[in-house]
Amino acid sequence: MTGTPLSKIFDLRGYILDRVEYLDEKEILLYCHLKRQTMKFQSQRSKSVCDQRVRKIKHQVFEGRLVWIIVSQRRFYFSKTDRRLWEKLPNVSFKKQTSNIYRKNSILALRNSTYAYSSQQRMASPMFSSRLVDELPEIKFCWPDKVEKVGLDGKNIGKRKNMFTLTDLEHRKLISAIPPMDSNALITAIKSNSSLEQRLAVKEACIDMDGRMLAVARKCFPNAQIVIDRFHVIQAANRNLDSYRCRLQKMQGINLNFLKQLFAKSKYELSSKEQKLLDGAFKKLPKLKDSYEIIQELRDIYRCKDLQDAEKKFGMVITHCLASRIPDMLELAAMLKRWDEKILNYYLSKTTNAFTEGIHNRFETIKRNHFGVRNYERFVKRLMYIFLPSAIFINLLSKVVG
Repeated sequence: MTGTPLSKIFDLRGYILDRVEYLDEKEILLYCHLKRQTMKFQSQRSKSVCDQRVRKIKHQVFEGRLVWIIVSQRRFYFSKTDRRLWEKLPNVSFKKQTSNIYRKNSILALRNSTYAYSSQQRMASPMFSSRLVDELPEIKFCWPDKVEKVGLDGKNIGKRKNMFTLTDLEHRKLISAIPPMDSNALITAIKSNSSLEQRLAVKEACIDMDGRMLAVARKCFPNAQIVIDRFHVIQAANRNLDSYRCRLQKMQGINLNFLKQLFAKSKYELSSKEQKLLDGAFKKLPKLKDSYEIIQELRDIYRCKDLQDAEKKFGMVITHCLASRIPDMLELAAMLKRWDEKILNYYLSKTTNAFTEGIHNRFETIKRNHFGVRNYERFVKRLMYIFLPSAIFINLLSKVVG
């Protein structure tokens, strides 16, 4: 019956199917036996069976039913060495109760679902799914052939812990997700997992306005121009504007919390209804309008066609911040002066960290689906496998699982 359709459907490589039993529309039992009659150990071959046991192996899930292989495993006696050894079952790793096919499909399911959902579909416990991830080899870095633009950013994953993301912005690929560590350890991790030639080839490093990230980028990528991501520049400016709005409305005793969402948009993105709401708020708080216009001028810098035009507008924004004499705008002016060259490096090739931020959104989704992160090492390892290209992932999985 080895060539029967059932043997091919259930992928029974190495087994001879004897009969099939269906249980309560939930399970399928495949009663099999092994073809070979002897076992080889070193230079000896034995036919002497001294013991046997019935093994029940979880094989796969077929049309919502759990498929089990029921097979008799024999123990052979080798007289020359006085050894008694159990024969190896096809597609079953040592001391495992599941077949390699079942384990491989379970790992593939974890790429697009949570531990709980994957375990429910595979009819296993969530702990089984997490142990599968632990058994996978660690993939620290996936450096493409040539990387000229990298994105480096940190992401909070709870309990004041930041994991770090290193991306290839030109080819839109994740190089590495790095577990929480300090700056010196991060520098060591990047240097130890990449060659000097690879790091010297990097021409641009896009980061946020964080002194730690700046130090890491300078030490790891000495030939790279540092570019501050435009999203973080606008985000920091909006925080200053919203801080000023909170102080003003507290002094005036009015509630204008809805402005926070409007400030996050460019003036070109506002609808007519939102513009009316904004104009009404400026009538109540006229001082806020000047700060809002400064932020819009800062946004317009990224609409300039060339670096010279951007430098002029950048200088005007700082001048207007200083002229306003508003503490929050003075703080913004100091920040812009401190990072001026790196902000304007955006016009080297208009590099942004949008791809890195997109990966962070995926991190947040996974973290939310799992109700937080307990094991950081496992979380990072799973992320690396999720973002691996499918062809590389399946090839690596076949080497690990079989």
